[in-house]
Amino acid sequence: MNNAESFNNLLKIGTNHKVEDMSDLIEIIQRIVASMYKDVVKAIVGLGNYKLTRPFAHHRCSVDVWCQKKLEDRNKYTSKNLTETKGSARSNIV
Repeated sequence: MNNAESFNNLLKIGTNHKVEDMSDLIEIIQRIVASMYKDVVKAIVGLGNYKLTRPFAHHRCSVDVWCQKKLEDRNKYTSKNLTETKGSARSNIV
């Protein structure tokens, strides 16, 4: 299953295979994306179902260091690592 099919499947689950109002659909998408961001953070600190592969291991941060960071610093760290483009020294694909 590719990324688009996977996201489509999450949308179907979120809507119980029913047509939703646009505002409801946006809220469902926001919840899905928020969940994905949480999974990324878990991977960065080595927890959860996902692990960073070798090319992305440099993004890893220990739980102790992560917990000592201020919320603002955590957000900056996560945003910085998610906004890198393909073809750069680092990529946004985990």
